[in-house]
Amino acid sequence: ISNSFAFDVAFRPDDRFVAVVFLLATAGQKLFIIPFDRSSGTLSSNFISPNVDPDSDTGAVDWSPDGRYLVTASRSTSAANFISAYLFENLALTRIGVSGATGTAT
Repeated sequence: ISNSFAFDVAFRPDDRFVAVVFLLATAGQKLFIIPFDRSSGTLSSNFISPNVDPDSDTGAVDWSPDGRYLVTASRSTSAANFISAYLFENLALTRIGVSGATGTAT
C-alpha cells in the first residue's frame, strides 16, 4: 500500500492473518486484513480491505484469543470515540457490536 505507513498491527492468534491499520495520505487511518503465510514468512498482496467505519479513523485493532473476533477503536469525523466488535469468517467482517462516547478532539 503506497503512500502510507502502519499505525497499528495485530497478528491473529493462528498467524494466518495480520490486521493492520494504515495511515493513508488521502483517506486517514483505515483497516486492512492481510493473509500471512507462516511457512514462508510472507504477506499476501491480496489483502482484504473491509469498509468498516468509512467516516472514521481506526486507531487500534486486536484479535480475540480464538481469532474469530476483531475489535477496533476509532474516532469519527464528528469527534465521537467508539469501539466496534466484528466477527471474522469467510474472509469478511460482520459488525456484531459497537460502544461509543462523544467528546472533543484534543
